[in-house]
Amino acid sequence: MAAFDIWVGTTKLPNLNPATSDRVYDRNGALIAAFLTPDDYWRFDAASDDIDPIYTAMLIAYEDKRFYQHNGVDIRAILRAAGQFAQSGKIRSGGSTLTMQVARLLERLATGSVTSKLRQIRVALALERQLSKDEILHIYMKLAPYGGNVEGITAASYVYLGKAPSRLTASEAALMVAIPQSPNHRRPDRNLKQAMRARDKVLNRAHLAGVFDAQTLQSALREQVSSDLQKIPRYALHMAQMHRNKTGTLTLDKDIQRKAEELFKRKIQSQGKSISGAVIIADYKSGDIITYIGSPDFTNEQRHGYVDMADAIRSPGSTLKPFIYAKAFADGILHPQTLIADMPVRFGQYEPSNFDGTYKGMMTVHDALIGSRNIPAVTVLDKIGVNRFSAVLKRAGLDLRLPQNNDPGLAIALGGVGVSLRQMVQAYGGLANNGHAINLHERPEASVKGAAFINKTSALMTAQILREMPAPLTTRAGYIAYKTGTSYGHRDSWAIGFDGQHVIGVLIGRANNTAIPGAFGAELAAPILFQMFDTVGLTQPPLVLSQTTGNAAIPHHLKQFGTRAKKQENVTIIFPPEGATIEICPPGLLVKFSGGVAPYRVVLNNKLAPELFYQRSIILPVQDDGYHNLSIVDASAAVSSQHFLASSGKVGSNTCR
Repeated sequence: MAAFDIWVGTTKLPNLNPATSDRVYDRNGALIAAFLTPDDYWRFDAASDDIDPIYTAMLIAYEDKRFYQHNGVDIRAILRAAGQFAQSGKIRSGGSTLTMQVARLLERLATGSVTSKLRQIRVALALERQLSKDEILHIYMKLAPYGGNVEGITAASYVYLGKAPSRLTASEAALMVAIPQSPNHRRPDRNLKQAMRARDKVLNRAHLAGVFDAQTLQSALREQVSSDLQKIPRYALHMAQMHRNKTGTLTLDKDIQRKAEELFKRKIQSQGKSISGAVIIADYKSGDIITYIGSPDFTNEQRHGYVDMADAIRSPGSTLKPFIYAKAFADGILHPQTLIADMPVRFGQYEPSNFDGTYKGMMTVHDALIGSRNIPAVTVLDKIGVNRFSAVLKRAGLDLRLPQNNDPGLAIALGGVGVSLRQMVQAYGGLANNGHAINLHERPEASVKGAAFINKTSALMTAQILREMPAPLTTRAGYIAYKTGTSYGHRDSWAIGFDGQHVIGVLIGRANNTAIPGAFGAELAAPILFQMFDTVGLTQPPLVLSQTTGNAAIPHHLKQFGTRAKKQENVTIIFPPEGATIEICPPGLLVKFSGGVAPYRVVLNNKLAPELFYQRSIILPVQDDGYHNLSIVDASAAVSSQHFLASSGKVGSNTCR
């Protein structure tokens, strides 16, 4: 016996903890994503509490009914196997205990040889001296072979059943017990009949062992087995990659994540093959990120799906405009019904223009934000001050990236700065949170109320305007406060919005940051934004401040921004007439107009003339033949426009005498 003890005691054991797949779970404990082990196996670790007890009971009843009594080797089973070998010269039954099977799996030992069997016995005896029965069972549940590169009950349950093994039917548990006996022949995807016969054998033996009653047996025998392999969950892969080596769960919701990914992938597929994008859905009351989509398809090489677009630094287009007006409301220099001029302006060398090349004259701040007019936004930003506004954005959670680390300029009103979708969702979440900054996070943590970057009244006024934006789907009108944006050169399309609980951001662009000709946020991103709200479920917004609909009811100093002299009559172009063909004589085109208030600005073919005019008769240096667009804008922002056709005239002609 002493020699035997030495033989067992000196056994060199293999690695008892083979690498397992990294896994990431959602807020409810559901598997979000898993990754292959370094040796390319789906091998999941699992505590016994994570596996349905019926599987454990059936496993022991079928594989090793004296598991809790023997010391790693079942002498009765060994003697039975030896007798069968003596009679036939072949190994009919291995007599292997679960502990011996664990020894074989740990050392990858071959089956069917005496040498291998002796090694299994030695390692099994050594394992029983160092580990508890439950620890041995745990290793088996982790390493049991299920065909191909699938090992362990947990990974197999996802592959063959499409679910975690925490709640199994008797039929499902029996199948999971049966497959490892001959994994390549009992895989239901390859041989369904053999898989069902093996399952039935396990069910009958388990019933005889008293694991369940006859009624459960009959029900389990009737249950169908699917031959379809299921996919191991692989959602939110950009975020899952970031957290794959960390323990715990994420704030994501698997069901919403799955629906959002399917929707986004379907929508992007209708665009060009190189188009990518991102979506973030968050609860702005807690800061929890519920859905994180870094690209429509992580594995799509044409779209460079591995690039996390939610974290990419891009121009936000017009999506910063609401914060400009919110700051102006907070400073007491604007009201939603304040009149503001949409007219050509120049700030030093900077000459902003509207996206459509037109000017609306006087309009309310409400309409300027709804219409996303550029010039009013830049004018207000100039009044606020770029540095003060940048400080507000920073407190809201935006880390502004400026070209070549330059100081911020007025162009940030139109997207002349770099931010990420994640940052923008965080900032809009703060606006929805009554002007208090939020901290977006994907790991569970206590909700902390951030500092105010805009007062509550200003945030509510801004939100109310955004709720009156035209809704792509009219049934949602008034529920969702949102803003769209298109970055410089049509590179990216944005749509960000919030309801009574959630804030959602959608970005569409190319991973290489090249242009998407003709792309606009309102056309590409906004419809997806509204469908994402359907996915998460709309929450009615809270009560908001009522806004004054008439200009007369607001304080006098807020009736007009940058008040100018009153005009006696509207400016009107007299010559050239609308649609006329004009022969241009040297030194240029004679323009006459009436009414309005000096000084006047002239816009020819969407280009602002550098000088101001105080007379109502001027000569413009028009030289090119063809159609021209002429606008005269007076000091009160009234506009008169004409289109005419020009042809070159010569001195001595009937017109140019």
